[in-house]
Amino acid sequence: MRWKRPIVVFMGCVLSANLAYADTVRDLVLRGNEYFARGEYERALRQYEAATAADANSFEAVYNTAVTLMRLDRHAEAERLFRTIDASPRGGHLASAARRGLGLSTLGRARERLQALMEQESTGSPAPPPIEGLEEVAGDYEDAAAWFRGALDFDPDDASAARGLEISRGELFALQRIIDQLKDMQSAQQEQESQGHQDQGEPDHSENGDGGQQQGDRDRSDSGGSGEDEPPE
Repeated sequence: MRWKRPIVVFMGCVLSANLAYADTVRDLVLRGNEYFARGEYERALRQYEAATAADANSFEAVYNTAVTLMRLDRHAEAERLFRTIDASPRGGHLASAARRGLGLSTLGRARERLQALMEQESTGSPAPPPIEGLEEVAGDYEDAAAWFRGALDFDPDDASAARGLEISRGELFALQRIIDQLKDMQSAQQEQESQGHQDQGEPDHSENGDGGQQQGDRDRSDSGGSGEDEPPE
C-alpha cells in the first residue's frame, strides 16, 4: 500500500506532461492554419516548423509545412517532405495527400520549365526551343501523372488527384504534339540540306555537252564539211 500513492502520482505527472506537449504542437498547427488562411505564408511556415521541431512524427505539421513551401515556390523542399510522408508506414491517410502534393509540385515545375523555354523563343531567338529540353519537360509531366495515379490508388475518390491526372495528361499530349512537329521540321530540313549537298557535288553535264557540240561544229567546219549531215532543226 505504501507504494501505490507515489506510483499514481508519477504516472499522473507523465500523463499531464504528455497532454500539455500534445496541446502545444496542436496549438502551433492551428495557429499556422490561421496564418495560412490569411495568405501569410511566411508566418504560417514558422508555426509549422516549430510544430515539427517539437514533434517530428506530427505528419499533419509536416504536410502543412510542405504545402506552405509550395505556396512560397520552394518546391524542392516541399517534395522532400512529401516523400518523407509517403515513405513512412505511419503516413496513414496523409500518404494520399502527399502523393497528390508531389503531383502538384511536379506539375508546377513542368509548367515553369516549359514557360522558360517558350519565353526564350519569344525573345527573338531564331531557333525553336530545343527538342531535348522539351522532352525533359515531358518527363516531368509523366512523373506528375504517375504521382496523381498513386494518390488515386490510395483514395479512388480523391477528386483533386483525378483532376490533376487529367490536366497532366492533357498538357503532356499537347506538348508531345509540339515535339513531334519539331522533329518533322528537323527531319525535313536535314533532308533538304542533304539533297543540296548532292546537287552541288554533281557535274554540270549540260555545259560540257554544249562545249562538246560547239567543238564538234568547229571541227567539221575546218574539215570542209557541208553541214548536210547535220540533223534537221
